Amino acid sequence: MKTRLRLLYYSFAVLCTLLLSGGANAQINYTSNFNGQGNVDTWDNYVFDYSATAPCQGGGAMRANLWALEPEAQSVSPSIGTSNGGQVTFNYRYKVVNYDSTDPTEATENSENWGFIEVYWATSATGPFYLLETRDPSNHVESADCIQRSVTFYPPAGSQVYLGIYAAVTNEDSDFFVYFDQVQVTQAAPIACAGTPGASTAVASSALLCNGASVTLGLAAPYTDTGLTYQWQTSADNTTYTNVATGGTASTYTTIPAATMWYRLVTTCTSSGQSTNSAPVQVTSSGVPCPCEITFPGAVEPITLVNFAGINNTSSATVGGTPALQNFTSLAPAQVTAGQSYTITLAGNTADDWGSGYENYYAVYIDWNHDGDFADTNETYQIPGFIVDSNGTDGVTVSGPIAVPSGATAGLTYMRVVKNWYYDEDEEWPLPYGGACGSDNTGYGQAEDYIVNITVPVVETPDWVNLQWPATINIAQGGSDTVYARVYEPGVTEAAGAGAGITAWIGISPVGSNTNPSTWTTWVPATFNATATDPGNNDEYMATIGATLAPGTYYYASRFQLNGGTYVYGGYEAPPSGGGIWNGTTNISGVLTVTCSTAAPVANGAQTFCPGATVANLVATGSVISWYSAATGGTALASTTVLTNGTTYHASVTPAGGCESVARTPVTVTITNIPAPDAEAEQSFCQGATIADLEAEGDAITWYTAATGGNIVNQDAPLTDGTTYYAAVTPNGGCESTARTAVEVEITITPAPTTEASTQTFCDEADLEDLDVEGDGEIIWYAAETGGAPLN
Repeated sequence: MKTRLRLLYYSFAVLCTLLLSGGANAQINYTSNFNGQGNVDTWDNYVFDYSATAPCQGGGAMRANLWALEPEAQSVSPSIGTSNGGQVTFNYRYKVVNYDSTDPTEATENSENWGFIEVYWATSATGPFYLLETRDPSNHVESADCIQRSVTFYPPAGSQVYLGIYAAVTNEDSDFFVYFDQVQVTQAAPIACAGTPGASTAVASSALLCNGASVTLGLAAPYTDTGLTYQWQTSADNTTYTNVATGGTASTYTTIPAATMWYRLVTTCTSSGQSTNSAPVQVTSSGVPCPCEITFPGAVEPITLVNFAGINNTSSATVGGTPALQNFTSLAPAQVTAGQSYTITLAGNTADDWGSGYENYYAVYIDWNHDGDFADTNETYQIPGFIVDSNGTDGVTVSGPIAVPSGATAGLTYMRVVKNWYYDEDEEWPLPYGGACGSDNTGYGQAEDYIVNITVPVVETPDWVNLQWPATINIAQGGSDTVYARVYEPGVTEAAGAGAGITAWIGISPVGSNTNPSTWTTWVPATFNATATDPGNNDEYMATIGATLAPGTYYYASRFQLNGGTYVYGGYEAPPSGGGIWNGTTNISGVLTVTCSTAAPVANGAQTFCPGATVANLVATGSVISWYSAATGGTALASTTVLTNGTTYHASVTPAGGCESVARTPVTVTITNIPAPDAEAEQSFCQGATIADLEAEGDAITWYTAATGGNIVNQDAPLTDGTTYYAAVTPNGGCESTARTAVEVEITITPAPTTEASTQTFCDEADLEDLDVEGDGEIIWYAAETGGAPLN
């Protein structure tokens, strides 16, 4: 297969070099209708050949059949004449028709993404060739009839001119004929300049140069008139310009700058003597070695899209038609900011022989520290995913994030994008394999170089800030107070009104935390104080704080920012002398004390209790009463704490939200001590005696079966022989005596009387004395076995 035309898409420098004015030459006038084999053979053809089938006009045309196994064709004309420097108009006709039919209804459909046709011109049969236009599904008209096209260009005076055509398949299903016919080329007479040359803009082949690299300068839109002279000038500051030392009198200028310089072109019309200075272009010398080379021994399979931070570059999708390392450093740089993240989107031709499934991976390398290599740990970005079965123009892409390090060096630097075929069943190779340099790779892929411009945000800070007033604030919960702070920045705060770019806050520490304000999280926006008294060259800001704070001790300081830069914190100086930037020693935070606004509870200041009473027995009016053993501080007493005689306890109110009352109410406790009652330690009773029969001296005697605790025994409870009962005094139902008096009970049991006969017979008039019963003591008779009154 022939090598594709040595094309030149982006290098304006060579094109500008050709656009030098020369002497008078015959203008070009060339026609070829390709009506016979001989006409076609005058062109240097690859795949293109003569065809008499359905030409555009006449008896024949140049035609090529493109399909999967013959995917590209090209042809180069003989010299079509010598240029006189004027505008050349190139007319031609073409069509694209399906292989199996010449019927207009069978014209190749754009929806198939069939491929493209490109038209070129050159000053040599071997190039380089300059692209004039591309016809593809985006602009092709579907028709079996030929389409008329016309393009113009300006070949340099005195040069031979050649034409080129290149066509290629980009869809594995495409199989079509491309026709090229009815070529007609004419050239107009050159136009001499008059008056002042139009405005122009200088451009450079690269905005960033490595050590020893050259740059070619030219104009973005070269002049086409004759009668012009040129002079390149250089400047170190873009203010004072001088003519370059040597050369520099052509429309282009090639040099090796020793330092970063500005360039401009002075263009003069000789007939009028009027001149125009072009807009300048800056060329930066990096001072580092040039980026390393990279090769792909297998084949160059091109990257076709790089879209990143302002770069949106599409390039040729033809396998083998582009260099292994393609230089796009003449494009406008990508614009990024240190510390920010950007998305890069990439595409490419996987050259997978129509669906064999080869995966292609991407890596991006950016020289963030400008040291001339891509070897630092933060300079490699593996783009997630891969592309497969793509011709590079079908919209298949991969994307990934590029996070710019916060420490990246400002200015222009190099970016290299690498696409590589990868295949390893064990997945042990990095992706893509081979890195940014050399030939240690899988052999199939491409690399492209670009320029990235890094902007490092300017960190602006005010020259001076303070905490103006007050030094301390004391408020009850729910209250607030206003804090004032001042700032000074030369050229910003001297004039009346708020200085531009100033933002202010008053910050509040966590409760009880006298720490560096830079660690605080609560900041209240402050507003400009237009009524400040004698602020001098300063601006004063104010903010009201405290309304939402719970009781406690807090600290406050100011914070200022200029144009979104780094925060600067202000402190108060005691004794007052203006304060300044917070340092924690001489310029310190203000102190904010928030007290509780809850009223103290109401309580009887003297309360009397029986022994054993606890804190739960104390009485005060209010919700959520807490008791303390001290007037301030301390820990709330548990409700089970036993009260002691003569101690003063302090009541506070702690409502929902936890704010204790402003003061605590004192209550002095008196414990009532009642002596134990007097009683005989041993008491004897007849059988049937009850608790009510026990004897003890004292008021409101109560009896228990235990020395402490237990329940009061009922008065009608029978006494039990040998049991000890305990007497206590509880006057008026109040406190029980301090101790209980023990009484041991003895029950006397008298034997029942006896008789020899349980049945006895008597005459009339007998009485109880006649009954025959024997027993000790007085015999008492009853009419019932138990209970009842004695009988007479």
